[in-house]
Amino acid sequence: MNEEITNLKNEVELLKQIVYSFARQDRFTFQKNIEFFGANEIKLIGTNGLKLGTTVTQKIGFFGATPVVAQAGAAGTADATYSANEVTMINNMYTAMRNYGLLVG
Repeated sequence: MNEEITNLKNEVELLKQIVYSFARQDRFTFQKNIEFFGANEIKLIGTNGLKLGTTVTQKIGFFGATPVVAQAGAAGTADATYSANEVTMINNMYTAMRNYGLLVG
Protein backbone atom coordinates (compact mmCIF):
# COMPACT_ATOMS: atom_id res chain seq x y z
CA MET A 1 0.00 0.00 0.00
CA ASN A 2 2.81 2.43 0.86
CA GLU A 3 4.51 1.65 -2.42
CA GLU A 4 1.31 2.45 -4.33
CA ILE A 5 0.98 5.78 -2.51
CA THR A 6 4.61 6.62 -3.27
CA ASN A 7 4.06 5.75 -6.97
CA LEU A 8 0.94 7.91 -7.09
CA LYS A 9 2.80 10.83 -5.48
CA ASN A 10 5.57 10.47 -8.07
CA GLU A 11 3.04 10.42 -10.90
CA VAL A 12 1.29 13.51 -9.52
CA GLU A 13 4.62 15.33 -9.30
CA LEU A 14 5.43 14.35 -12.88
CA LEU A 15 2.03 15.61 -14.06
CA LYS A 16 2.61 18.91 -12.22
CA GLN A 17 5.89 19.35 -14.09
CA ILE A 18 4.23 18.60 -17.44
CA VAL A 19 1.37 21.03 -16.79
CA TYR A 20 3.79 23.73 -15.61
CA SER A 21 5.84 23.34 -18.79
CA PHE A 22 2.73 24.24 -20.86
CA ALA A 23 0.92 26.77 -18.69
CA ARG A 24 2.83 29.50 -16.96
CA GLN A 25 1.13 32.43 -15.31
CA ASP A 26 1.35 34.76 -18.30
CA ARG A 27 1.61 32.43 -21.32
CA PHE A 28 1.31 28.98 -22.81
CA THR A 29 4.54 27.46 -24.09
CA PHE A 30 4.59 24.77 -26.77
CA GLN A 31 7.65 22.92 -28.01
CA LYS A 32 5.77 20.96 -30.66
CA ASN A 33 3.49 21.80 -33.59
CA ILE A 34 -0.07 22.86 -32.82
CA GLU A 35 -2.67 21.29 -35.08
CA PHE A 36 -6.31 22.33 -35.48
CA PHE A 37 -8.87 19.91 -36.86
CA GLY A 38 -12.00 20.96 -38.71
CA ALA A 39 -13.28 24.50 -39.00
CA ASN A 40 -11.61 25.91 -35.89
CA GLU A 41 -10.81 29.55 -35.30
CA ILE A 42 -8.35 31.57 -33.30
CA LYS A 43 -10.53 34.19 -31.63
CA LEU A 44 -9.14 37.37 -30.14
CA ILE A 45 -10.83 38.93 -27.14
CA GLY A 46 -10.43 42.69 -26.71
CA THR A 47 -8.94 45.30 -29.01
CA ASN A 48 -5.20 44.83 -28.44
CA GLY A 49 -4.74 42.75 -31.58
CA LEU A 50 -2.42 39.84 -32.31
CA LYS A 51 1.26 40.01 -33.09
CA LEU A 52 2.98 37.23 -35.06
CA GLY A 53 6.69 37.59 -34.59
CA THR A 54 8.05 40.12 -32.13
CA THR A 55 11.12 41.29 -34.05
CA VAL A 56 11.91 41.85 -37.73
CA THR A 57 14.34 38.91 -37.64
CA GLN A 58 11.72 36.32 -36.67
CA LYS A 59 10.47 34.40 -39.69
CA ILE A 60 6.84 33.90 -40.76
CA GLY A 61 5.41 32.01 -43.73
CA PHE A 62 1.85 31.42 -44.91
CA PHE A 63 0.17 28.64 -46.90
CA GLY A 64 3.21 26.37 -46.91
CA ALA A 65 5.68 29.06 -48.05
CA THR A 66 9.15 29.00 -46.52
CA PRO A 67 9.22 31.41 -43.55
CA VAL A 68 11.12 34.66 -44.17
CA VAL A 69 12.13 37.65 -42.06
CA ALA A 70 10.30 40.99 -42.40
CA GLN A 71 10.81 42.41 -45.87
CA ALA A 72 12.21 45.93 -46.23
CA GLY A 73 9.92 48.32 -48.09
CA ALA A 74 10.70 51.32 -50.28
CA ALA A 75 10.39 54.86 -48.95
CA GLY A 76 8.33 57.49 -50.75
CA THR A 77 4.76 58.33 -51.71
CA ALA A 78 2.68 57.79 -54.83
CA ASP A 79 2.36 60.48 -57.53
CA ALA A 80 -0.27 60.96 -60.24
CA THR A 81 1.85 58.80 -62.57
CA TYR A 82 4.01 55.76 -61.87
CA SER A 83 7.42 57.15 -61.12
CA ALA A 84 10.53 55.01 -60.75
CA ASN A 85 10.04 55.22 -56.99
CA GLU A 86 6.47 53.91 -57.28
CA VAL A 87 7.54 51.06 -59.52
CA THR A 88 10.17 50.13 -56.92
CA MET A 89 7.58 50.35 -54.13
CA ILE A 90 5.11 48.14 -56.03
CA ASN A 91 7.79 45.59 -56.89
CA ASN A 92 8.94 45.49 -53.24
CA MET A 93 5.35 44.96 -52.05
CA TYR A 94 4.84 42.23 -54.65
CA THR A 95 8.07 40.49 -53.62
CA ALA A 96 7.21 40.75 -49.91
CA MET A 97 3.73 39.31 -50.50
CA ARG A 98 5.19 36.46 -52.55
CA ASN A 99 7.80 35.77 -49.89
CA TYR A 100 5.12 35.60 -47.19
CA GLY A 101 3.14 33.20 -49.34
CA LEU A 102 0.25 35.62 -49.91
CA LEU A 103 0.80 35.63 -53.68
CA VAL A 104 1.75 32.73 -55.90
CA GLY A 105 3.75 33.12 -59.08
